[in-house]
Amino acid sequence: MEKEYDMQYLKKSKLFAILVAVILVGLAIMVFSTVDFIFYPIGALFESLFLIFLITGFIFYIFLPVYEFLDKKIHNDGITIPLVLLLIILILYFLISAFLPEIIKQISNLISITPGIVSDLVAFIESLVDEYNISSQEVYNYLSNLDLSVTNILTNILNQLTSGFGNFLSVTINSLVIIATVPLVLIYLFKENEKVPKNILQFVSPKYKTLALDLLTAFHENAKKYIGGRVLVCVFVGISSYIIYLLLGLPNAMLFGLFSAVADLIPYFGPFIGAAPAFFVALSMSPLRALALVVLITILQQIESYVFTPFVMGNSLDLHPVTVVVLVIFAKDAFGVLGMVLILPAYAIIKGCAIVLMNYLRDKKGIQIKYD
Repeated sequence: MEKEYDMQYLKKSKLFAILVAVILVGLAIMVFSTVDFIFYPIGALFESLFLIFLITGFIFYIFLPVYEFLDKKIHNDGITIPLVLLLIILILYFLISAFLPEIIKQISNLISITPGIVSDLVAFIESLVDEYNISSQEVYNYLSNLDLSVTNILTNILNQLTSGFGNFLSVTINSLVIIATVPLVLIYLFKENEKVPKNILQFVSPKYKTLALDLLTAFHENAKKYIGGRVLVCVFVGISSYIIYLLLGLPNAMLFGLFSAVADLIPYFGPFIGAAPAFFVALSMSPLRALALVVLITILQQIESYVFTPFVMGNSLDLHPVTVVVLVIFAKDAFGVLGMVLILPAYAIIKGCAIVLMNYLRDKKGIQIKYD
C-alpha cells in the first residue's frame, strides 16, 4: 500500500515530471549525436523546407499590400494573383538586367584593386608606427606579411568559387528547386490567404480555437508590419549610402551601397558592418576621407534609427538599444549571421503572440498582468 501511494505521489509530482523530461531530452540528444546519419536526411529536408518558406514568406509579406490594393479594386483572384506575380517577375528582371552586370563588374574591379588598397593601408600604418616611434618587430613582420596574406585569401576564395563542380551542382539544383517551388507556394498563400488560418484551426481543439486564431492573427500582423517596413528601411539605407560613397569619390559605390542595404538587415550593427569595406577603401585613399565617411554614416544611422524607422514601422518593437545589442549578440553566438537577421522579426512576432496569450490567461483564469 505504501509503495502504491509512493507511485501515485510520483506521478503527480512536478519534480518527477521535470526529471523524466530531462532524461528523455538527454536520451534524444544522445541518439541524435550517435546515429546522426539516420536523421541527417530529415535535417536536410527540414533545412530545405525552412529556406523555401523563409524566402516565400519574405516575398509574400513584401507584396501583400500590393495584392490587397489590387484585390479591393478588381475582386477577382484569377486576375489579381497573375498581376502580382507578373509584377514580381518584372521587378526581378529589372534588377538583374539593370544592376547585375554592373555589380559583377565592380566585384571584379574590387578584387583587382584590393592588393593596392592593402599596400596603401600598410604604408599608412607603417607611417603611424614610425611617427609614434613604435618599434615592435612583430608589428613590422605582420605588416610585411599582410599583403601576401590578403592576396592568398583572395586567391583561395577565387579557387573555391571556380572549382568544386559538386558544390556548384548542388547549389544549382537547390536554386532550381527554390525557383520552381516558391511561385507555387506564393500562389497558394495569395489565393488561400484568408483560408490558411481556418485550415490550421482544423487541427486545434475547439476549446482553444479562439486563442489559436488570435495567435495566428498576431503572427500575421506583426510579420506583415515588420518585414514590409524593414525592406523599405534597407532600401533607404542602401540608396543613402550609395550617394555618400559617390560624394566621397569612392570606387565601386554601387557595390558598397548594395552591401550596406543587405547588411542593414542586421539590427543596430548593420550600418557600420555595411560601411566597413568602404571605410578601408576610403582610408587607403585619405584619412580625412575615411573620417568624413564615419561622420556621414553615423549621421545616416541616427536618421535611420530615430526618424525613418519609427516613421515606417511605428513603435512595433519599442526596444532599448542595449536590449537590441544583447539580442543580436545572443543570436549571433547561437545561430550565426542568419540569427542576427531574424532575431528582431522573431522578437516582434513572439512579443505580439505573448501579449495575446497573457490577455487570454488574464480573461480566462483571472490572472492579473501588470504592463510597465
